[in-house]
Amino acid sequence: ATFAAGGRVEQVAWDPFVATTLVAGDETGGVVAFDVRAAAAPLWSLRAHGAAASAVCFSETAAGLLATASADASVKLWDCGGAPGPPAPVAARDLAVGELFALAFDAVDPLVLVAAGAGGSVALWDAAGDGGAAAAWLA
Repeated sequence: ATFAAGGRVEQVAWDPFVATTLVAGDETGGVVAFDVRAAAAPLWSLRAHGAAASAVCFSETAAGLLATASADASVKLWDCGGAPGPPAPVAARDLAVGELFALAFDAVDPLVLVAAGAGGSVALWDAAGDGGAAAAWLA
């Protein structure tokens, strides 16, 4: 099966809690989700960033928690565990390390992320201090 993602795909990720769902981030800043059982239409799509959505990943420990990173230097958290349609944004942060190309969640703490990119630095973000993220996943 093939899926039309829109622009040039930068990265893909499987949802570890919904084995039939994958997301793709593209060069336009878009993120699109697919149910691999139905290639006809995406589950949802959204404009996540103002530049390429260069990294996408799901938390392995918090169901529905998606992170995106971008060439616009920001990381955003999204709640994909709710109603059908595009996920709700939960938190965003400019990590001040330049354009971002790599992103990962901590293996234990669902709100700790690491990102890196063009600035030659690796940045940690503990999103537990963000009210929206903390309320959604630490309750």
